[in-house]
Amino acid sequence: MVNAQEYLDNNYPKDGACKSEKDWKGNPNPNYGKKREDITELDIARKDLESSLDLTGFVNLTKLECSGRY
Repeated sequence: MVNAQEYLDNNYPKDGACKSEKDWKGNPNPNYGKKREDITELDIARKDLESSLDLTGFVNLTKLECSGRY
């Protein structure tokens, strides 16, 4: 299991842009290069994440996918 907050902060830094170039399927990540405030949809599903999650900064988020494992 991976700590959910650590994953989010590493891949979607509070003071930077999204570092995840690909989604879980290997497709281009539509959020790559975007800052938290510019992201409307966030897919962190199938990452085997655990623990709580603070979504501070994702002020325009309308959809969050965070279900399941691989």
